[in-house]
Amino acid sequence: MISTREAVPEDIPDIMAIERLSFASPWSESGFMNEIKKPYSISLVGVAEKHVVGYIIAWYVTDEIHIANLAVHPEYRCHGIAGILVNRVIGQCTRAVWIGLEVRRSNTAARALYGKLGFSEIGVRKGYYEAEGEDALIMARTLNGRED
Repeated sequence: MISTREAVPEDIPDIMAIERLSFASPWSESGFMNEIKKPYSISLVGVAEKHVVGYIIAWYVTDEIHIANLAVHPEYRCHGIAGILVNRVIGQCTRAVWIGLEVRRSNTAARALYGKLGFSEIGVRKGYYEAEGEDALIMARTLNGRED
């Protein structure tokens, strides 16, 4: 069983462990700490058996949500945790009409997940991931039945 809750500073070591396992260019501890404190940032963790197994960082500004970071521990992937976290963010942002993110072109698993959650590819950011020179696909979804 997976539960979700707001991230707290004590979660940072677990978040960092997942971040390092998930990304070639991980965010810093201070980056996550700053996100937990920002008023427009939504920082949630997924918890299984009292352990943090996933997290999401999203920014909610006016009527838009931007997913800045999302990862699940490799041992817990393919169990719906990422979808639970995305849907929890959407549920908290009742005035949002749009949600979007950037995802590596090569990250077929994430692209499939977002597609399953109703996101569509709407554009490309050339060379977005500078270290590897990889493009990012912009994916978005309208919410509450409204057009953007």
